[in-house]
Amino acid sequence: MAEKFKKRLSRRAQERLNRALRTFDLTILGIIVVAAVCAVISFRGTNLINGYASSGFAYWFLVVVGSPPMLLINLFRTMRQMDIPAQGRYTELYLLSTVVFVWVTALWLTIRILGKRNTKSQLLHIATRVAQIILFWGVFQICCWAITVGWNRGGNRFCRHDRVGQPKTELTAPAARKHK
Repeated sequence: MAEKFKKRLSRRAQERLNRALRTFDLTILGIIVVAAVCAVISFRGTNLINGYASSGFAYWFLVVVGSPPMLLINLFRTMRQMDIPAQGRYTELYLLSTVVFVWVTALWLTIRILGKRNTKSQLLHIATRVAQIILFWGVFQICCWAITVGWNRGGNRFCRHDRVGQPKTELTAPAARKHK
């Protein structure tokens, strides 16, 4: 009876691996939280990417993170000549948010299993760094959204909006005093 000898890691190597796995887990958890915040912002906003929609920052994050699986989904739908489901205001956001959560969870599970099995590989280290870049970019997008919302709500008192969608009307200094 010849059993396969499995090489065990030293305690120090096991601690390093556990620390790397914990860092990766927390980074992926951060991406999921940022994606959830971006989904809520997009549901509350207009989900347009233009100058008047501050929720475009959050929507853009969801689009970029969810683009690889959405490409495959759209390719499958095109090959099968499937109709697009009923178009509503939130139909695309529901699909996109769900795909992002499933995609990030599937990547987390795959990389975690591969990183745990092959401890000599740099896959876990590289995946952690890429995930941290995505996390910080998502936080940056949320900060841009917050700044834009604050700016649009009354950051400039010498400009006024007559109607939504109309250009701002600049007020001169005497007119601004009268307008108060």
